[in-house]
Amino acid sequence: MNNSKTMKAALAAAVTVVMMTGGSVFAQAKPGATLDPHAGHNHAAPAATGGHAHGDAKDLGTTTIASLKVNVSQMGDVAAGGHGVFEITPAAGQTDPKAVRVWVGAENGVGSVKAKAAKAGDAYDAHVEVPKALTPESSLWVEVEPATGKKEKVGFTLKQ
Repeated sequence: MNNSKTMKAALAAAVTVVMMTGGSVFAQAKPGATLDPHAGHNHAAPAATGGHAHGDAKDLGTTTIASLKVNVSQMGDVAAGGHGVFEITPAAGQTDPKAVRVWVGAENGVGSVKAKAAKAGDAYDAHVEVPKALTPESSLWVEVEPATGKKEKVGFTLKQ
C-alpha cells in the first residue's frame, strides 16, 4: 500500500475514534500517564497561571437529574455562534453516570450540537458549540444517562 492510501486509512480510523468518543481526543504520553485533560489547570484562571482563561465561574444552580445531584457552572460568557464551557459537578459519593450530555438552545435540541461531557477529576467538563441564533428561551440543557434507569434532562438559564 502506498503512503497516500496508508495516510487516508489512518485518518479515517482517527476520525472514527473521535466520533465514537464524543469528539474528545486525548493522547497518552507513556504507560500509566493520566488522560485527564484538565490536570494541573482550572478554567477560571488566566492562561498565564495554568488555566484555560474561559472566565469566572457563574453558578447556574443545583438540582437532581436522573437521581444524580449536580451543581452546574458556566465558565465565562456564552455568545451566539461561539462556544460555551460548563462544569457539571456531582455531589460526593454518587455512582458515576454512563454519560452526561449538554447543548445550548431549545429543549428538543433542534439547531444545537450536543456534546458529551468529559470526566475531569470530580466534575464533568463540557465544551459546547453555541447556535448562531440564541432566543430568550435558549438554555443550557444537561442530560444525564444514569448507570441504570432512564435518562433525564434539565434546563439552566444562561448568565451573561
